[in-house]
Amino acid sequence: MPKNYCSNVTWLLTKFFKVMVLGLPLLLAQTGLAADKDADNRVTFQEALNYFGFQAGAPDGVWGRRTREAIGALNTCLGQNKEITLTPSAQAFLIESYQIAKAQQLDGSCAALLSFVASAYQCPAAHWTELFQCTFEKGTKIATVCGAQGKARYRFGRKSKLPDLILQSNLKDIYVPWMGVGRYMSENITFADKDVSYRVYTSLDRLSEDLELQAGIDVIVSNRIIASLTCDIESIRSGISEASNLLEMVGSCWDYYDERWGTCQKEGGWSRYVDGPVFPYEAYQLGEFFSPCEKGSEDSALQEEAYAFGLYLQELVRSRDLESLYDNVKLPLINGPAKKTLTDREFDDLFSRNWSNTILSIEPDCSPVGVKGYMLGRGLIWFDKNRPIGSKNSTEGWTIISINNDLSP
Repeated sequence: MPKNYCSNVTWLLTKFFKVMVLGLPLLLAQTGLAADKDADNRVTFQEALNYFGFQAGAPDGVWGRRTREAIGALNTCLGQNKEITLTPSAQAFLIESYQIAKAQQLDGSCAALLSFVASAYQCPAAHWTELFQCTFEKGTKIATVCGAQGKARYRFGRKSKLPDLILQSNLKDIYVPWMGVGRYMSENITFADKDVSYRVYTSLDRLSEDLELQAGIDVIVSNRIIASLTCDIESIRSGISEASNLLEMVGSCWDYYDERWGTCQKEGGWSRYVDGPVFPYEAYQLGEFFSPCEKGSEDSALQEEAYAFGLYLQELVRSRDLESLYDNVKLPLINGPAKKTLTDREFDDLFSRNWSNTILSIEPDCSPVGVKGYMLGRGLIWFDKNRPIGSKNSTEGWTIISINNDLSP
């Protein structure tokens, strides 16, 4: 017999014992529930099961036979295999539903739970805005993103089932607005769950004839896409750009130079006139407020001109004066409907209410974005001072260089 035979056997037995004992919680998780170290959550989860009619016994935080049977009854109520494991997010949703139902003094039952499940992917009515929704795999799965002032919530799962994944994050940590340039108008919100990120995106090819919006979810680990889901085209509902407005409501504005969210600088009183009856352009002309542009700098005069022209364009959008707006197009547009295509067109044929509101809700900048020119509404309109070819100093006035309208005439 080899000299070290006994020691090897002892090592194997010890290893087997550790695997069996330490692996027991995982085994229990596979038969009903993911292991949870928080005893209070375990107790609350059992209370939720009991409340909705799935008898788990006395809430003691122990995953015994009755708890596993209660989870099986819950799965049966949902019309799925009773052996299906509940994700931590599904557990959290059940607890949330229980707490809401209890606060509203509702009778607990399978039917009551199903009513919560039916609205699981809707945004709460109070203070929340839908930023994104679509279905996958011919409508069998669904994802939604809801935003409130300063925060966002992501839910993903099968329709009429408990959500498989629920994430929430500070909005300014996960949203980067579109810069307003390039062929593709792309936006995304990225939620992180430990080492895995879920990038919810929309993309519109502005050169495509059909202007069909594409959307989906990329699953990212270590900066690599390991899975990708494409939305059912007809189901896409996107308002991701509304996230900027939600952030500005809590005083956060995007800094295009540092490419980060910072404190909004509303100097000079512009915000006092946004809702009228005296509007910013008129108030500025009357001297009722001054621009936030630098004073006394080398290019301060140019900054003032750019700011004033931005206010003027905002006024044309506010008054929906399509003809005057295009009077300020002195060269062929880089993007947007050409003048010759506007015969018999009205303002509302080209621009939605949301487009106009975006233009009117953001104060014009004094400075250009790099060498690309000045912009309104995060790039919905771009403008610059028209400089003749071959001339560095002479100018021919301000002109719109790009209009990123959102309706196809």
